Amino acid sequence: MITEICLDDVASYKSKAILNTEKKVNLIYGLNGSGKSTLSNYFYEPENPKYDKCSNTHNDETVLVYNQTFINDNFYQKGNLKGIFGLSKENKVAEDNIVRKTKELEVINKDKDSQITLIDGETTKITVARGIAEQKIWEIKQTYAGGDRVLEYCLDNLKSNKSKLFSHVISLPMPVVRPTKTIEDLKEEINTVDGDTAAKQSTLNVITINSLTVDSINALNEIIIGNDDSPVAALIDKLQNSDWVISGLEYLDSIDGDECPFCQSKTMTSQLVDQIKDYFDESYQEKVDALKLIETEYESLIQDFPTLDNYKTSQYATEHLAKLTEAYSTIVKIIEENKKAIQDKIKRPSIQVELKNASKQVEDFNDLVVKVNTSIISHNFKIDNVDTEKKRIKNEFWNILRYQYDQTISNFETIKNTAQKIIDAAEIEKKKKVEEATTKGADIVEQQKSTVNIEEAADNIKKSLQDIGITDFSIEKYEGNLYRVVRSGVAEGVFTSLSEGEKMIISFLYFRELFRGKQTATEMPQKKIAIIDDPVSSLSRPCPEICVIAYH
Repeated sequence: MITEICLDDVASYKSKAILNTEKKVNLIYGLNGSGKSTLSNYFYEPENPKYDKCSNTHNDETVLVYNQTFINDNFYQKGNLKGIFGLSKENKVAEDNIVRKTKELEVINKDKDSQITLIDGETTKITVARGIAEQKIWEIKQTYAGGDRVLEYCLDNLKSNKSKLFSHVISLPMPVVRPTKTIEDLKEEINTVDGDTAAKQSTLNVITINSLTVDSINALNEIIIGNDDSPVAALIDKLQNSDWVISGLEYLDSIDGDECPFCQSKTMTSQLVDQIKDYFDESYQEKVDALKLIETEYESLIQDFPTLDNYKTSQYATEHLAKLTEAYSTIVKIIEENKKAIQDKIKRPSIQVELKNASKQVEDFNDLVVKVNTSIISHNFKIDNVDTEKKRIKNEFWNILRYQYDQTISNFETIKNTAQKIIDAAEIEKKKKVEEATTKGADIVEQQKSTVNIEEAADNIKKSLQDIGITDFSIEKYEGNLYRVVRSGVAEGVFTSLSEGEKMIISFLYFRELFRGKQTATEMPQKKIAIIDDPVSSLSRPCPEICVIAYH
């Protein structure tokens, strides 16, 4: 049964015209040139390229068209009628078998159709679920494409089609563990190697503190005392107060008379002063001067010691900054303590001084510098190999998004897998029904081979001519399964000698038998649709004509 006809861009149909119907019989009428014959011609040869924009909706019924083209194809050129087959009334058993098997075939085809409907329904579920998932995944394109979005290159060749983007995402393996990086991390990484601010960085210098010479170290550890031959040497040595005594000498010149610079008693004589000065002789003074040179030496060793600001400026030092600051502070503290120890030695030459060793703290600080430099070197390498780095970032980008959209993909795959199981089972059942239908159809054909005849159709045409009072012409067997039109007194070209009305009558009776019967002995019984276009009324008068569409 035809439910919709669409004619477009052919003959008088300059724009699309659609006919919808649920009736078994449809009458279409109109004046000449209104498009009735175009409709029948379309159904007569729908494969003709000029009907490419036309379409119709019906089931698997056979469509037979009666129009001028039908008459031309079956009579004008051949001059005879093709054989039309019908069941023999004498073979009632075979006819009953055919009827029964035909009904069984209908049941099988219905079962097959139900499986097809089931398959179509489950396929639609998959299509709908995919559409929902594709729309969700499309958020990726909307979020990361356009403008100055630095990760847009990751979507190259995926931005124009939702299905293509979805197929790409669903093809990615689900990460075993949740990615540790974020999209923001990747943006920062791509900006450092490919953005406007991307630039190589210089590595940081490790720090060094050289040690004093062995002689200087020994000098700091030496107990420096005065002249043993001085009369006051024994007393100073006994009291262990040489540093105290020499410090008092500095005040002798600023005190009037013979007052002691320590107790202010009138005890200082010129002789005692000379004895004390004699104790701190030239040798003693040389050793003290040497200590001052050691102080200068140590100052020169640390004068190039860098400030911590030199290390804070590197972005890769951020994660190590706390430890760098701690190690740096420890080193500075040791340096300051050593400087003070040397100064104390100069003030009190008799004490022993051992400087602290900062090599362990320097090593710890430099280990952190090496870590920072490793990151800087890695950064510079990435800039030198930007294409490889962008590929890595792209892989991590899709790894993150595959994890983020796993719920969307899982939902779709659950629906798809469930529907696919039903489809697979239905496909097996459909195949089984197709095989059953083929076998049943073969059985019907075998029954028909022994029951068909042509004479019944020919007799029906003859009888119909007689019933309407036509005796001037008839049909007779020609050869094989063919019949021809005959008229007394005319040997050849009888059909062309008929009037238009007579041609229409004989051709329509032939069409009627064709609709009721079969064209070949092996043709399967099936439902048919007749489209009848009045080909002669247009020759008589300019009145509305009729085109009939009938379902049987």
